[in-house]
Amino acid sequence: MELDLDLDLGAEPPASVAAAPPRGERVHAIDCGGVTIAVPFAWARSVVEEFELSQVPRAPAWMAGAANVEGRIVAVVDLGAWARPEARSALPMRSRLLVGGDGDDAFALRFDGLPALARTDSGDERIAAVPPELAPYVTGEASLDGGVRRWPVIDMAALGRAWAAELNL
Repeated sequence: MELDLDLDLGAEPPASVAAAPPRGERVHAIDCGGVTIAVPFAWARSVVEEFELSQVPRAPAWMAGAANVEGRIVAVVDLGAWARPEARSALPMRSRLLVGGDGDDAFALRFDGLPALARTDSGDERIAAVPPELAPYVTGEASLDGGVRRWPVIDMAALGRAWAAELNL
């Protein structure tokens, strides 16, 4: 099935990244094709396990397609393909969607596995495994179980605005 979407998600240039989240804020930690991130609960709306992905004509490789989520068509992004365009997507066919944002700014991230519940930290440690393309959108870090596993917390609204601007070129 091929779906032709109006990709005008807001032509304004990306705004600055949000301030660091307060310590202890809950986040979803997910693996997006080999790129692991933490997404604030305030952005996330739902996890979708079953969906039909429709292709978007002339979309960049990181635009996985579009999906009908609760009667609304949302853009689906493969963050791994965007952050590491030289690598093939590591997402399996049976991936999930994390849908977030409000109204016309809603979109979904394709991810593998189950989201982990983590909390933001305020430590001085930096996460080394952030692809350079993603670094400007990092607002902090999150950890699970005393900091053994760590993830960069991403300003999803700012990243969504950047993607929308790129699609509107």
